[in-house]
Amino acid sequence: MKFCEKIITSVKNKKIIEFIKRYLYIIPFGLSFYILDFFLRYTNLKINFGGMYSLTANSFTLAWVTLFASFYLMFKGRLKKVYYIVTISFFIFIFLLNYIYSNVFDNFFTLKTITLVGEGTDYLSIIFDYINLPIIITLFICILLVYISIKFIPKDVTKSDQIMAFVFFILAFVAYGSGRFFLGKPADKLAWDAWNYKRNIYNDYNQTRKSFQTSGLYEYTVRDFKLSIFNNKKASADDIKYLDSYFATSNKNKTPSKYMNIFEDKNIVFVLMESIDNWLTTKENMPTLYKLMNEGINFTNHYSPIYGGGATFNTEFMINTGYMTPFNGGSAAYSFNENVFPLSLPNLFRKKGYNSINEFHLNYATFYNRGQMSKVFGYDNYYGSLDMEYSRPVAIDDSHFMNEKELRDLILPDDKFMSFIVTYSAHVFYTTKGLECQIAIPNEKDRKEAMKDEEVNCVKAQAGLTDNFFKLLLDNLEEKGILDNTVIVGISDHYTYGINDKERLYDLKGVSDANLIHKTPFFIWSNDIDHLEVTDVNTNLDIVPTLAYMFGLNYNPNYYLGTNIFDEDYDGLVFFADYSWIDNKLYYKNNKIEAGEQVNKEYINEKNKKINTILDINKRILETNYFMHIDN
Repeated sequence: MKFCEKIITSVKNKKIIEFIKRYLYIIPFGLSFYILDFFLRYTNLKINFGGMYSLTANSFTLAWVTLFASFYLMFKGRLKKVYYIVTISFFIFIFLLNYIYSNVFDNFFTLKTITLVGEGTDYLSIIFDYINLPIIITLFICILLVYISIKFIPKDVTKSDQIMAFVFFILAFVAYGSGRFFLGKPADKLAWDAWNYKRNIYNDYNQTRKSFQTSGLYEYTVRDFKLSIFNNKKASADDIKYLDSYFATSNKNKTPSKYMNIFEDKNIVFVLMESIDNWLTTKENMPTLYKLMNEGINFTNHYSPIYGGGATFNTEFMINTGYMTPFNGGSAAYSFNENVFPLSLPNLFRKKGYNSINEFHLNYATFYNRGQMSKVFGYDNYYGSLDMEYSRPVAIDDSHFMNEKELRDLILPDDKFMSFIVTYSAHVFYTTKGLECQIAIPNEKDRKEAMKDEEVNCVKAQAGLTDNFFKLLLDNLEEKGILDNTVIVGISDHYTYGINDKERLYDLKGVSDANLIHKTPFFIWSNDIDHLEVTDVNTNLDIVPTLAYMFGLNYNPNYYLGTNIFDEDYDGLVFFADYSWIDNKLYYKNNKIEAGEQVNKEYINEKNKKINTILDINKRILETNYFMHIDN
């Protein structure tokens, strides 16, 4: 009897060993997917939200990997290998895309930005700068695991494969349900701390870094696809009613001051300065801009945070409309290109009687859909230098706006005008091999010398071209006899994020924080005003009501997300893509005060709730095309 039991036990053990050997290849299969997710979530830990042992993210990743494995088990022969190679190749691509995108833009990739793929080609030449040793090791291990898994695929097919596939499918279903369960309950979306609840983050998917940390690579990719392609919200009567009530109860006022109507009926040259950062605006490097900033009104605590897709267009949208691009990484240039903004800055100037209201830039009208968006903003025309058949080497130099008579006459017409110019010279790439730097440093010997500190020397030289544009602008305004009747407004689109050496950039900026690095220049210059330094914290959302106030335009301050900076009740507040914020008292990040005064919890809660309200209003405005429904 004992002998028979030994035989049975031996047979069972043999079957177990054979079973393990047969399905051993599933282990490297799963690990090849998991290592990609692990690496990205590990590099994202700096946001201090969701750890590596998060039940939510790990459950979602387990669910998707076991689902992939169930399909893997069902396929036979060569088709099994093809399925695996195609699937893992796709996710390696998504892995690299997210890693590089997050390093360049400090956000993870979303399909909502796919409409900007043409614009993204500008960055192709710098992607290899982000391929470092850790990512090479990760990819090597992933590929090695793929090789091992394929090597040990059984040559025969048995019924147990189908049973195992079914078991894995059930496991995937359970794991996915667990992930949803571990999200917890949502908070009211206008609650002060709603942005810190996993369920809210998952439902909204507005914060790409927190969404990724909550979901993991595979759930993030699939959910992003679903929300980007199939989540086209239509205008809601409830939303319209809610917005009507919100604006009716807002209590912003136009408080009189010496700056109210100070520029009434003057011309305006409004310049959006590509990549002109604070550390560049020195007397040595940009003498004209330095002069304008130190003679005019200089806003020393201005921030240009990046929210939606397209960093430059992100600012361009805000300083023209008074509203934000979508907070979820989407592009307003393509998603909301039929919206109307009757209270935009160009439209306000038109109502004031300005006859020439035009936008100017190097690029084609199709780039960021600017031809259409300039109409949405309220401009009469969009003049792209490349559309006007100026060569790229000529157009790269911002001075061409003044050197070329055709453009100069359009920018400085005889009629009362608003001319909005988006500069280009300081655009990436900051390398002596790039045309931008070669235009700025035409002498080959000088370029070789510049290579001692290539990125910094290139961007300084390129910024010098923008500075020369301002010099020529002043010269032409004086020659035309309208210098005293023209106001120059300069604002940077974003910090010099195109510099790859981030440690050097932080050093140049004098900060060590990924949010505070967004501080950028903003100034207003007129020949007849005294110099003033405005130290209040302010942001791009404040630009439209501030300029409308100073130019005596007919505007309702309640219809803007920001506030006139010269209002006596101005309460400066800047918030960033991770829901951190800074005001005149403190800097708040990751649920704690990082710098500044110690305040009570009610103060913090009030600011957080204000931010949630702004984001909610902005979202409803864009999605309902609200201003089409009201009488202006």
